[in-house]
Amino acid sequence: MREGWEIKKLADLCKTFADGDWIEKKDQSPSGIRLVQTGNVGNGVFRGKDDSRHYISQETFERLHCTEIFPGDILISRLPEPVGRGCLIPKTGEKMITAVDCTIIRLNSGCLPQFLVYYSQSAEYQHSVREVSTGTTRQRISRKNLGEIGIPVPSLPEQQRIVDILDREFAKIDALKANAEKSLQAAKDLFQAALTHYFSGGSVMLGDILNLHRGYDLTHSEMADGPIPVAGSGGIIGYHNVATPISPCITIGRSGSVGKVFVYETCWAHNTSLYVDDFKGNNPFYLVYLLKSLDLPSFGGGSAVPTLNRNVLHPIVVGYTPDKIEQEKIVLKLDDLNDKSNTLQKNYQKTLTLCDDLKQSLLRKAFSGEL
Repeated sequence: MREGWEIKKLADLCKTFADGDWIEKKDQSPSGIRLVQTGNVGNGVFRGKDDSRHYISQETFERLHCTEIFPGDILISRLPEPVGRGCLIPKTGEKMITAVDCTIIRLNSGCLPQFLVYYSQSAEYQHSVREVSTGTTRQRISRKNLGEIGIPVPSLPEQQRIVDILDREFAKIDALKANAEKSLQAAKDLFQAALTHYFSGGSVMLGDILNLHRGYDLTHSEMADGPIPVAGSGGIIGYHNVATPISPCITIGRSGSVGKVFVYETCWAHNTSLYVDDFKGNNPFYLVYLLKSLDLPSFGGGSAVPTLNRNVLHPIVVGYTPDKIEQEKIVLKLDDLNDKSNTLQKNYQKTLTLCDDLKQSLLRKAFSGEL
């Protein structure tokens, strides 16, 4: 840390340092004053989440003596993930309050809000928060412990200089991430367009070209040992010693990861999946792509726990090419597109990791006085 910087407790930097309001479900209204929750607090960014807004009425606001929050205030989430993440409240054009698990920070004149938000993204800050967080299954930090976190505070001109540099460099990094994401989405769209091209507009029912069956009830002990993988809704969940496995086998997530499609050389299907054991002379990989072309989760019945029923899937009308040579050509084309998409996915993940590392390097330099 540079000479002249001070370490101050977070609470000592604030004019306002208070938790949000306790708002129960019964207190909420269809419209009125917006309730900002922990899910809206990203790590350095406000998440609008327009599809999941919550409100209270003006009458409830007055009855519960709620605390209004304003653009420029900082919210710190005392719940994961990660614990202690913070963001600035933007201008939304709405009157707003926040939930009890968010701490409202209104800084005094000695610290810039964006400087503190940047520090809240640093590894040093997050380590300090973890050190005083509690909870075994779900970590949280108390407002008292949060207020004790030490914040490096340089002069205001130095804070502004650091914020300007981080704004500029983070914008470049975010542009890199956005370009990688755009390339990945383009590859996914191309693959989906190919699936639509080959498998839409048909007149053949799914049940005419394959037979779906429900998987088997197996205990944990039956899946504990053996050479044959047991396929559940999301993939391999165990191994079974069975004399007559399904070979080859296509499985579809029936409950849990509804609609996930897998193909195995040999498997034993768990009751959380449907399976195909009769391909009726079709190329099994062609059938896998055909199934992936369908929005299978949308056919899941049940309100609380969506479940796929084979009797619902069998009548679905699909595009179908009966010629086996043509099926193989389609599989080769889709395999090539899928490989390219998977390569872009791996590159995208590498880019995300690189961008995160670059940001942490910048933050470390900024708050150690090296920037």
